[in-house]
Amino acid sequence: MIKINNLGFYYKIDEWLFRNITFDIHQGDIVSILGPNGRGKTTFLKCLTGINKPKLGSVVLNGKAGFVPQLSTPPFGFSVLDIVLMGTSNSHSIFETINDDNIENAKYSLRRVGIEHLADKDFADLSGGQKQMALIARALCYGKDVLILDEPSSALDLANQKKLLDLLNDISSDGTTIIMTTHFPNHALRVAHKTLMLFGESEFVFGDTKDVVNENNLSRLFNTPIKCVDYQINGLAGSFAIPL
Repeated sequence: MIKINNLGFYYKIDEWLFRNITFDIHQGDIVSILGPNGRGKTTFLKCLTGINKPKLGSVVLNGKAGFVPQLSTPPFGFSVLDIVLMGTSNSHSIFETINDDNIENAKYSLRRVGIEHLADKDFADLSGGQKQMALIARALCYGKDVLILDEPSSALDLANQKKLLDLLNDISSDGTTIIMTTHFPNHALRVAHKTLMLFGESEFVFGDTKDVVNENNLSRLFNTPIKCVDYQINGLAGSFAIPL
């Protein structure tokens, strides 16, 4: 779905956030991007979406991509349905002509994320978890092939984090490719098939999550000792990371 070739970006000349990154992302993959603040995670997503033009290399994206920014509330009052309808046009504008197909597509996206009953509610009155689901529905309305999310769980409590991760698993199983940034290694371990770890400049690691999200890489990435613990609960097996 996405071919990333020798990708690099900087805001100040010779102060690379990242460079020489090359890998492919396939249909249905969930890819997590891990790194501390200021390491270029959001910038990397902006290069994928075309918001930022790479300083080096290229990105080829096959299909339509919907982008979910970090959680925010628009300055004007919109219903949840209005917010999702913004995903039906290339400009994401509610002021363009809306037809019955657009409305049905928006309602389908709301059903898919489990909040169709909130369609007429004021977006500003929703909880953090509900807002995040509405923004994901909007992105799905625009780009059903690839879903790109910037820190999707940063404003969510534990229960809503679980709902979000379960939703991403469901969407992925339907063939949608997902790329997300996160500060939480355990979220990567829970749902991501592949993980990119940004260490700085030309240092990065990409591969199967179970291989690259390990104690050595995490401890170096976040500059603190981290222990990975295996678990098996109710037939589910995996591992989680604990800072020491």
